[in-house]
Amino acid sequence: MPKDKAIIPLENCLYNIDSIKSRDTIVIVEGVTDVWRLGSGTIGTFGTNFEFHKKFSMLLDRMINQKIERIFVIFDSGLAQKFAKKLVNDLSIFIDHVERLELKWGDPADMSDKEVKQMKKDLRI
Repeated sequence: MPKDKAIIPLENCLYNIDSIKSRDTIVIVEGVTDVWRLGSGTIGTFGTNFEFHKKFSMLLDRMINQKIERIFVIFDSGLAQKFAKKLVNDLSIFIDHVERLELKWGDPADMSDKEVKQMKKDLRI
């Protein structure tokens, strides 16, 4: 949907954040299809070009209320890594274990079932 037609502005949204219930680990990705691919416990930021302070405060509120202990940030390969590094740096002030995972190419939506299953096993999520 075009931004100008959205009922709620994207800068006020984190996709799938309402599904984060008392769990110790979450994964933060850029897009909706990345969330669909990785499944439960995944939050999408709707890209890297967003009103960071609004989304960051929403994320912090959820992390504190749900006692999140570990966060993995998996943004698309390439230029998005600059934003992933900033997010990891900012979150690490509040959460002990925040880690950026960098894909060799593409984005999480491009991962195969086997790759997703292995990643979840390796990360214990």
